[in-house]
Amino acid sequence: MAQPDATDALRMFIARYHLPGPCTDDLLRLIQRLVEPDMLQSTKRLPLSQNTLHQRFDTPNESDIRVGSITAAGSDIVEEFPYLDIVSCIAGLLVDSAIPDGEKYFVHDNSEDVPFEALGELWTGEWWKIAQQRVNLECPGAILGSIILYIDGISVDFFGNIQLVPIMMTLGNFSTRVRQSVDAKRVVGFVPYLSDEKIAARTKMSPSKVRREIMHAAFKM
Repeated sequence: MAQPDATDALRMFIARYHLPGPCTDDLLRLIQRLVEPDMLQSTKRLPLSQNTLHQRFDTPNESDIRVGSITAAGSDIVEEFPYLDIVSCIAGLLVDSAIPDGEKYFVHDNSEDVPFEALGELWTGEWWKIAQQRVNLECPGAILGSIILYIDGISVDFFGNIQLVPIMMTLGNFSTRVRQSVDAKRVVGFVPYLSDEKIAARTKMSPSKVRREIMHAAFKM
């Protein structure tokens, strides 16, 4: 018996679960996004069951969630900003079994056996080495770590309905290959988004300037 093609498989799925029109549209957009070249490798690593999905992307503990207030346009705009505790995010990365130990560059001492590329990927080998020596002098046994926070660069808006801009975190102590993988990234929080109309109702400052202030304030949290 011939295997169904992608269209037949999708039709059977929609019929089986009685998906309404809007859900079908969202599913089609999601599938198209997941098979794009920049997503294909991470799509292949998606879990195959709901239980595995929950284990891998579990809801963070309430104790790991912080809530701050972001102020912009003087004091005209105040927005609540929930975010994850950075220390908990780092701890999660360090114990993630998907990241090979051989690609975690944590220098414990001043040994000459440390690979130069391990010290030089993010900055320069000389800078890392000098910084590690200073750390060891001030606090023997301490390890120099590099925390990288950045905006993903694209809104989380696959379906055209949600405006979210994630603040991502990774560690500079990981190799470039690992840093570019999904496993080495954590979402710390989402920059509060305000439409032009909401901004105009609360301040005379331009929307672009307000959004810049909100974004900078989110990083300072």
